[in-house]
Amino acid sequence: MAEGEIGIEDILGEIRTVMLSIPCPYCGKIPNKPIKPGMEVQCSACGHFYTVEKTLNETTKNAIKKIIDQVLQKYDRKLEDFGENMANTFISYADQTIREIRRFYEKSRQLPTKSDVEELLLNSTNMIMNTIASYIEALQKQLGEEHAGIKLEIKRIGEQVISIKGLLKPIIDLVKGLPGPLLPSLTPPREIRLTYEDDRGQIREFSLPKGEIIIGRDPHGFEIQARTPKEILNLGIFDATIGRKHMKIFFNGKNVCIEDLKSKNGTYINGEKLEPYKKYIVKDGDEILLGALGSKLKVKFLY
Repeated sequence: MAEGEIGIEDILGEIRTVMLSIPCPYCGKIPNKPIKPGMEVQCSACGHFYTVEKTLNETTKNAIKKIIDQVLQKYDRKLEDFGENMANTFISYADQTIREIRRFYEKSRQLPTKSDVEELLLNSTNMIMNTIASYIEALQKQLGEEHAGIKLEIKRIGEQVISIKGLLKPIIDLVKGLPGPLLPSLTPPREIRLTYEDDRGQIREFSLPKGEIIIGRDPHGFEIQARTPKEILNLGIFDATIGRKHMKIFFNGKNVCIEDLKSKNGTYINGEKLEPYKKYIVKDGDEILLGALGSKLKVKFLY
């Protein structure tokens, strides 16, 4: 590309490549060389140790934003420069990339190649490229091809757009005007689980049914329970500082919300105390802390 030019297809390709290099799931730092299955590495930025599995299962939206910012550094730009809708498109594309890599890895126990990932993301890539091209061409028809901000080079093979290139500032100004994200936001998970360590030090987890769950202390003792209208699950955690009706969890098939039920010792998400009777959306990897002893539940999304 000439100096000052940018290609949408190049950014998408770099997002796929850096996700395949297995960035740090905690801070998003892209490693100097790709991480391979069986390796445990220490992030040079935040110091956390991580593996392929941790990145594929525990990378947060925050980390994804930082990863994309690193991709855009070569253009001296940040994610926020592209406007909300294009930024959300890049985030969703990166999220889909990591989920497709995870599906491939779970089936074959090895990471896909670059060409594998390109094929797995083909539909999403085509959707982004075709939608941007249609938007540009509609503006060109309305305002004229020489209008500053829409003078871009669009290449096709048949009906498929394979390249959209232009000067950096005009293309950024253009995508800021996109009417909406070009991909759905993070795909709803098929299952939500809560993982925790019981008082014996055993890691346990349970799946959230759709509907409402009350987390609280046994009315006749100190064991913490997850209660639905149909069943009661004893968690094996004994904590007298947790209320009998401490908090509520609700999974509607799309979002998971939690609500503190005006508990005496509070409910926290990632260390931040919740206001009573206010719904908060939780995401994959969030930690929910209950009571004065800090009994911990970790949210895990399965796609």
